[in-house]
Amino acid sequence: MGHYKSNVRDLEFNLFEVLALEKVLATGE
Repeated sequence: MGHYKSNVRDLEFNLFEVLALEKVLATGE
């Protein structure tokens, strides 16, 4: 269960990073 929770946390962090990166790319155009 703990491993699953950490995986979910990693997925949420990756999603946040991708969204932030897209924002930076969008504003950089």
